[in-house]
Amino acid sequence: MINEKDSLKLNTPALFSWVALLNYLNREHNEVMFEVIDDKVRRAFRVGSDTYLCEISYHETKQLIEITVLNEQSWTEKSMSEIVAFITDWFDLNTDLEPFYRLAETDTILKDLTTKFAGLRMVGMPNFYEAITWGIFGQQINLGYTYTLKRRFTEKYGECLSFEGKKYWIYPTAGKIASVSIAELLELKLTLRKAEYLIDISQQIVAGKSQKLTILTCKITMRLKKR
Repeated sequence: MINEKDSLKLNTPALFSWVALLNYLNREHNEVMFEVIDDKVRRAFRVGSDTYLCEISYHETKQLIEITVLNEQSWTEKSMSEIVAFITDWFDLNTDLEPFYRLAETDTILKDLTTKFAGLRMVGMPNFYEAITWGIFGQQINLGYTYTLKRRFTEKYGECLSFEGKKYWIYPTAGKIASVSIAELLELKLTLRKAEYLIDISQQIVAGKSQKLTILTCKITMRLKKR
């Protein structure tokens, strides 16, 4: 990471395509957590009590990602650390794709796919609460309607920052949802079961019973038991 006065710069791996990344991010017009404008990505971040609206761009010749704050907020050590970690995870910048590409060269189907999507990283969802609620929203429905439910949920329970006539959202917190009623969630056109799941997992997270490490450990244990 390079820290300059108004922006941060991240080196990108050799196998990286900003164009492929933007094509992936642009696949769903109903996405509520970020926006792509003129080949740049805008997203709001909450760090402590502060909200940062960041514009993320790419310098092809220097192979650098630049992160600039658009609203009147100054960088701190904490905000730099958390936002850089989020974007690094979001864009999968630390994964070494070289072994996979070498393997793909020996497979007819994979070779064609790596040519078509050359440089595309495994775009993630670093916010654990967003990821686990996304899994609940998407049960037994199509992808388009999953995005619709996520937008309704975010716009009702999240917070937003307005900039240049647009709203940029901070995803709702588990603490916020832990205290809502099932009736409120049903107003979003969620099923009863999904509303129950959302409240239950939110209450578990607030109580410290469900954390990212715990969930991952459970998944690994279940896989080992199946072998």
